[in-house]
Amino acid sequence: MKETILGMNSWVVYGGLLLLTVLIAFFLLSIASSLNKSPGSKTKKKKSSSRLGCLTILFLLLTAFALLSFSAYLRAYHAFTAQELVAMVECRPADADSADFRLILVPVIKEVPQEEQAYDMLGNQWAIGGDILKWHSAVNFLGLHTHYRLTRVEGRY
Repeated sequence: MKETILGMNSWVVYGGLLLLTVLIAFFLLSIASSLNKSPGSKTKKKKSSSRLGCLTILFLLLTAFALLSFSAYLRAYHAFTAQELVAMVECRPADADSADFRLILVPVIKEVPQEEQAYDMLGNQWAIGGDILKWHSAVNFLGLHTHYRLTRVEGRY
């Protein structure tokens, strides 16, 4: 259930919560207006009607606060748990005698695979390196995300 809600578009969730809030507020306001129109003691009815109006306003304020909190939670959740595919790597035995293995690298930029690159490597280990620009958590929360650039592929013994 949690994965389903977190996977949904946040605007759909906000719209559903807003619709629910408007329906409940309309229901409470209709009760308040019906109490105003009914015959009987006016002071008692007006008092209960004004209390119900205050209760409706309080409910709307609390719902607005809940929507704001939920929005901040979703923003923080996505900002701090987002994972991005950087590259797809495959290691195969070398075709030629001049290399120990062949490394096939497919860089991924903005979730789009780029052109495949092949490297003949020496050694029994390989490593991919690059530059990473990591922002402070508060700046990450505001929308600036980590940037990276693959700069080297190396083999070693």
